[in-house]
Amino acid sequence: MKKLFSLLLLWAAIFGILSASPSFPVLTDRVVDTAEILTSHEKSTLIAKLKAHETNTSNQIVVVTLTDLGGYDIADYGYQLGRHWGIGQKGKDNGVLLILSKNDRKVRIEVGYGLEGALTDARAHTIIQNEILPNFKKQKFFQGLDQGANAIIASINNEYRASTKGSQSGNIWESILMVIMSLSTILVLFGTSGIENELKKSLIGGSSMGLLMAIYMGIFVEQSFTDAWIGFVIGFLFFLVITYGDDSTSGSYSGGSSSSGSFSGGGGSFGGGGASGSW
Repeated sequence: MKKLFSLLLLWAAIFGILSASPSFPVLTDRVVDTAEILTSHEKSTLIAKLKAHETNTSNQIVVVTLTDLGGYDIADYGYQLGRHWGIGQKGKDNGVLLILSKNDRKVRIEVGYGLEGALTDARAHTIIQNEILPNFKKQKFFQGLDQGANAIIASINNEYRASTKGSQSGNIWESILMVIMSLSTILVLFGTSGIENELKKSLIGGSSMGLLMAIYMGIFVEQSFTDAWIGFVIGFLFFLVITYGDDSTSGSYSGGSSSSGSFSGGGGSFGGGGASGSW
């Protein structure tokens, strides 16, 4: 009787684990529209674009629309789906998933290990906020997915520049930093003759170099406050090292696909990199 009871408990535990696994759609092509929100023309347009990119680069990008997530967190669902389908090439892990869950009103960009350096979490977040969500909020799902796919491809190719919201943010950064940099430059050019304290000279020069780096990092790279300050610190330290480094006071500066269709993943793996959003 005890043995039977133990077997029943084991069976219940196994059943619970299996039933807790998400249910994944079948991978049939580069666009899997299970939510049925795309027309045949819209779907074929996206497929052609993603196929051309894969042919040129071997990167696999798949767009999937879901009715709902079945109660799962979209980030957890995303990387499990990427592994289940094996999106990306084995050894390169160069796959990307663009996931839309219609009823949950959520979207996610899931990035394979091999592309996390090019398509960072911050950049994926920017793409969602600037390219995808404005369209989704207007129920323009194809436009959001299409512009999102374009931005993902551009980001992987190191050609993406944020539009709309990101550009406005960049203009604000540029205005503020240009004013500060101009004031620092004036001090360096015309104010140092009356300053005998070398520490003050170092602060002025280092700040100017730091601000130049902050403008580059904050505006042209990631358009974020954090990256701008990282750039400032790097520029400031660079000035000090070059100036005083030689004691001189002057210096110069896994799994395979479960698809039953003609398209399949290449065995790439995912680890949870990417970003999510909701509308």
